[in-house]
Amino acid sequence: SNSNSNSNSSGNSNSNSNSSNNNSSSDNNNSNTTPSTDNNNSSGGNSSAGFTWPCPGFYTISSGYESRWGTFHGALDIAGGNDGAAVVASRGGTVVVAVSGCPHNYGKSSSCGCGGGYGNYVVIQHDGTYSTLYGHMASLTVSVGDTVSQGQTIGYVGSTGFSTGAHLHFEVRVNGSKVNPADYLY
Repeated sequence: SNSNSNSNSSGNSNSNSNSSNNNSSSDNNNSNTTPSTDNNNSSGGNSSAGFTWPCPGFYTISSGYESRWGTFHGALDIAGGNDGAAVVASRGGTVVVAVSGCPHNYGKSSSCGCGGGYGNYVVIQHDGTYSTLYGHMASLTVSVGDTVSQGQTIGYVGSTGFSTGAHLHFEVRVNGSKVNPADYLY
């Protein structure tokens, strides 16, 4: 039985190679993207950063790290019928921003102004280098100063702020600058 599971693991790494070939052509906005995106292309440093998928069970990217609507969208938008789904900490750390109280949880064609467009959102500082942002949530389950573990629920998917429909806006930042989250997730 162990040898069967080992052969399944090697089958999974073959599919990871295939998915990383797709990523090199920026096809992250195709419907179902797997969470193990770019490990084969990243230098060991990125995958050792240890970020996991922030919306378990939902892998549709509605908007990637790309130019969109005349500006640059420095995040992944994770959608696909996930309204109300749990949003989890991609990595353990400390909650440094927790903005809540936006009542405008519905799709809209302009910003309601809440959270500077992010609506209800959380920023987690993981160490001196990495932080992550989780935007447009319906509600939060954490507060500033909370220590969170990787995989812990921090809120629920919604459509607050400048959001045309329910999705999670997910950013990875290195020293405060947005980077492509697909390069860090596994």
